[in-house]
Amino acid sequence: CSPHAISDKVLLIGDAAHAIVPFYGQGLNAGFEDVRLLMETLDRNKGDFAQTVSEFSTTRKKDTDAIADLAVKNFEEMASKTANMGFVLRRRLLLVLNRWFPSAVQPLYSLISFSNTPYAEAVTRDAQLSRRTDYTLATALGCATAAALITLARYTRHSN
Repeated sequence: CSPHAISDKVLLIGDAAHAIVPFYGQGLNAGFEDVRLLMETLDRNKGDFAQTVSEFSTTRKKDTDAIADLAVKNFEEMASKTANMGFVLRRRLLLVLNRWFPSAVQPLYSLISFSNTPYAEAVTRDAQLSRRTDYTLATALGCATAAALITLARYTRHSN
């Protein structure tokens, strides 16, 4: 919903401001995050509620929209992609890369569920990681194909 405020007297937070489908498990956490961010904004504005309402309403919307979109996307993934071998392999690769390079490779779920990374920033970082992962998978597939072709060529040459 937007705006999250009625003048500078009333501010909606939590599900009252951004109810989302339950497919990411972040509804209550987003509400708690609203409280934390509201208090940080209020402190930063030295108790000026009108300024806080304006700033909070403007900055929070992109993150609440992001988590709402993620919840729907997660439902779609659970419903249609989890049986896809490419999807499963990609997810497993991300987990392996996360173990090897935990500060460089952080899966979206980890950013959302186990950090204070704003939702919209987590989505942006995940898109960047997806591009790098796709490149890594394409490179690995290309190398494997080249190795198979070289092996096949050597085998056919020796068998003649």
